[in-house]
Amino acid sequence: MHWVKSENIKPAEVKTAKIIYSGEITPRQVSELISALDEINNDYPQADSIKIFISSFGGSMESGYLAMQAIKGSKIPVETINAGMTGSSATLLYCGAQKRFTLAESSFMLHPAASPNINTEWIRPNDIELLRKDVEDGNKYFKTVYKRCTTLSDEEIKKILYSNDSARYLVASEAEKIKLSQGTLAGILPTSVAYYITNDTK
Repeated sequence: MHWVKSENIKPAEVKTAKIIYSGEITPRQVSELISALDEINNDYPQADSIKIFISSFGGSMESGYLAMQAIKGSKIPVETINAGMTGSSATLLYCGAQKRFTLAESSFMLHPAASPNINTEWIRPNDIELLRKDVEDGNKYFKTVYKRCTTLSDEEIKKILYSNDSARYLVASEAEKIKLSQGTLAGILPTSVAYYITNDTK
């Protein structure tokens, strides 16, 4: 994680902090996100908002859920902004905020949870059951969150979470129609406090 903090401004004068999250949803990157949220809440308690710009095709369901809970628990209100692509488990992170926006050309991908193929030549009944349970557990996250942060019907959500053939790819205007997004922003403004979380390990 990298960060930029202006030396010419006092902590009490910081009104907005920014987090750029670009890359997979992984345990390491989500830990960095939570660390950034905690630091902003502790060091800049008088800030009015934390803006998280997301560009991610997804990754770990459990990590996405953890990030969502951290965003919901922030004392400083968090706004999430789709800054390119917010797909799969990244939508959990996105839906953690009460205020959600998109940049003009951004898109969303809603699809079912998946489980990796078992690394074995033969699949037994118990293996099939474990795969089924793994996918069902992932879909529970999606079902609960999409019901809360969209106007999609139960039947529409069920269809999306059954097959990738029914995955929904949404542009900004379509996301607004189902209340996933509340509007479009013009761009990413500079802030005196900013954090950058990427897959880059250097």
